[in-house]
Amino acid sequence: LVAFQSEIFFYAMTVTLADGKPVVQVERRAGANDTPTVIASKPLSVRAGAPVYLRIDADNDRYGFSFATERDRWIPVLENADGKILSTKGAGGAGANFTGVVVGMYARATP
Repeated sequence: LVAFQSEIFFYAMTVTLADGKPVVQVERRAGANDTPTVIASKPLSVRAGAPVYLRIDADNDRYGFSFATERDRWIPVLENADGKILSTKGAGGAGANFTGVVVGMYARATP
């Protein structure tokens, strides 16, 4: 699940493996000279095939990322993330050309 301004300005919350163990992590990329960096991670204790729910909350320029393995039992991964990197001004867009932030599912392959 991503909060996506462009290919070079985003937050991505993923379910993946770290050291062979399942985790939910948040990555941030904040510009062309930046690489996606894991800025928060929580262990994920769930049996294979069980559902994992992901949520992004936005409040003005602050974003929160959480997950649940049971409905409505949210576990924060990252709170109060700075959303200014997702703004048109922060991402280097022209002031009159607001593109907004897209929040949704996103797939990518790691080379």
